[in-house]
Amino acid sequence: MADPIINVNKFRKWHEDKDTEYFLSFINLKTQKLSKEAVCKAAGFGYSALKPKNGNPHLIGELKEFEASIIKKLEGKGLVAKSVAATPTHKTSKEGEVTFDQNARNNALNARRVAELEKENIDLKHKVKQLESSLEEAKRAPERNRETIEMLNEVWGE
Repeated sequence: MADPIINVNKFRKWHEDKDTEYFLSFINLKTQKLSKEAVCKAAGFGYSALKPKNGNPHLIGELKEFEASIIKKLEGKGLVAKSVAATPTHKTSKEGEVTFDQNARNNALNARRVAELEKENIDLKHKVKQLESSLEEAKRAPERNRETIEMLNEVWGE
């Protein structure tokens, strides 16, 4: 068996320089936990190191701490669902069970998209007003031109 600290160091090196959003692809959005298989593959160590029965307890502890912090950061950014205290709806519901708002990420993305669309809508309304004023100016131009031509014809005697 390899030195347990080697895998801990691999894990630390793997995640230390990554941006928070990078880990979104490693999260199972239904369970709100990191996919251990994906983490093992990306970090470069075997899945058996994370097995609870005979895995590396240092690595398991480090993964749990990291998982909690990354989920909290992603929740803060609105990229994953926030945990919601469970309200028993069935007789089989467990006391203290934690559920997740499955729509939180979509709601955040929708809110961001709505804000973008509202801004675009305001910009388009402004452009429409500019174009309408240009159209009014263009409608008045032929009348002015006709009057100018009439005046020139009178001056030149035609």
